[in-house]
Amino acid sequence: FDQSIDVSNRIQTFASNLAQGIVLVGMAILIAVGSRAALIVMIAIPTSFFIGIGFSYLTGYGLHQMTITGLIVALGLLVDNAIVVTESSVRFQKNGLIRNEAVIRGSTEVAWPMASSTLTTVLAFLPLVLMQGDSGDFLRSMPVTVIFTLTASLFVALTLTPLLSSRLLAQNYRETRFQIHIHELIETHYRRILDLCLAHRKMTLFLTVLSFGVSISLFPLVGLSLFPKAEKPQFLVDIELPQGTHIST
Repeated sequence: FDQSIDVSNRIQTFASNLAQGIVLVGMAILIAVGSRAALIVMIAIPTSFFIGIGFSYLTGYGLHQMTITGLIVALGLLVDNAIVVTESSVRFQKNGLIRNEAVIRGSTEVAWPMASSTLTTVLAFLPLVLMQGDSGDFLRSMPVTVIFTLTASLFVALTLTPLLSSRLLAQNYRETRFQIHIHELIETHYRRILDLCLAHRKMTLFLTVLSFGVSISLFPLVGLSLFPKAEKPQFLVDIELPQGTHIST
């Protein structure tokens, strides 16, 4: 019963997902902010993963199915920190500050919000780390990997990302026509929606609670299982023979 083939396939799947995620995030940042900011974010994402994998190894968790699952979960969570720092630095550049000063101001302004946001996500996975019994032993490597990777992303966002921004961002940031059009849409249509929501706070809260209640009522239709079907290309056969039967038969 050799699971190394399955683990190898999952590693390849994760590598493919990571590459796709980096490319898609880079394209989004390229469109919204610029090519240099996209490059910074694309460097920060794999660096966070390598640090997270390193700490997982140091604590005795190797690369297997659950740690790979943790890395895939972290892939959708860690991209925010690098994006927030880079975008904040660019925003201060647009306000007239020189590059290094914009990076310092931008990183400082978002440091505590990012730290608190990362901490709340880490605490959400902490109960899984404290789970006891066989289920806890089986699952523990997944939340540990997520916690290490998210913490690494915060560290990278507050250290490496500002360093790269101070070296790679243009001295004088200029928006493209498309970026100007996006910002105009945000300042007009999106701002109008925000003003409407803030002007009718009670109705906004009521619709939010109503949506949450409807979602909860649909929960029984989702179903419940500890794990989804593995869908592995294998089957198991149990054969019971009379006591005393020779094993060669």
